[in-house]
Amino acid sequence: MHTIINIGPLFENGQTRSGGIVVLFDNWLRFCENKGLDTITVDTNKRNYANPAAAFFLILWRSLRAMRPGRTVFIHGTWHDYLYLAPFIVAMAKVMRCRVALRKFAGNFLEYYQQSGWLKLKVLDFVLNRANVQFWETKRLTAYYNKVYGSKSRWFPNVRRRPEGIRHSGEYRRRFLFLSSVQRQKGLDYLKEAFTMLGKPYSVDIYGPLKDYTADELNGPHYRYHGPVDYSDVYAKLTEYDVLILPTYFDTEGYPGIILEAFAVGVPSITTDIGGIPELIENGVNGYLVPPRDAKALVDAVKKLEQANYTKLSQAAYDSFAQFDEIAVNEAVLQTATEL
Repeated sequence: MHTIINIGPLFENGQTRSGGIVVLFDNWLRFCENKGLDTITVDTNKRNYANPAAAFFLILWRSLRAMRPGRTVFIHGTWHDYLYLAPFIVAMAKVMRCRVALRKFAGNFLEYYQQSGWLKLKVLDFVLNRANVQFWETKRLTAYYNKVYGSKSRWFPNVRRRPEGIRHSGEYRRRFLFLSSVQRQKGLDYLKEAFTMLGKPYSVDIYGPLKDYTADELNGPHYRYHGPVDYSDVYAKLTEYDVLILPTYFDTEGYPGIILEAFAVGVPSITTDIGGIPELIENGVNGYLVPPRDAKALVDAVKKLEQANYTKLSQAAYDSFAQFDEIAVNEAVLQTATEL
């Protein structure tokens, strides 16, 4: 049986599923397990090691020990992984005559790539050139690096599984929620300002782990903080509301998982035209796009819902999920990664 060496970040000890790249890697590992594949996992989450130096050498050592001719080394990494870990792992893999597949999380690689100095570019070109296949989260990155590296790039979007028996009713009730990491770059200041401008009868409920705020800062006449939501309850929570609002201005946004989860149950989104998000949202069809850091644009988008056919918006959001279904996407990735 073909062996895949999966190299990526595992959950911290005691951590539960919440979001981000650890969830995506865990999703892939569970897929491999359910398929009965022969796999070896190497953890790159430095918080699971004594210190960063120990992490670096142990990751390289465990990767090398797993390598045999003909095996596939599949690196699931961030920008920093591509600069500091991947060059050594790829070099070892080539010496050991292993296939190499690369997966880059998030949608910000091109901006960092184009701003890099000559040494970083040399390192990145070494890694990307020697990979048998590169997987990118957004179509924009996939198209760009196909031109640069000669059709080695494939699309590997953020994925989720559609829940059974959970779907929005299709009725518009002016119920809005924010559900994500509660930090400034997710646009909470602009969300608060927008709903203060809207006034009655509009309000928004805020969910997620606190990072840059206290709970008191998120409680006002037209917005209220309700705490984090357990991962197993996300779909049900989404169906209690009519619209997901995510006014993020993170420059690293790829395909935010919460938008895909909203798609899965037929909840349209109001979000920003940043990163990979415009590849998800067709303005006025399955949601609305607004400029980042613009409370007035959020207000206008919310008011558009009064004239919109909400049932059609909800159905379009539900239909949009099909291309992000984890089984279909992971099956295609597996075939490409192991039959290079």
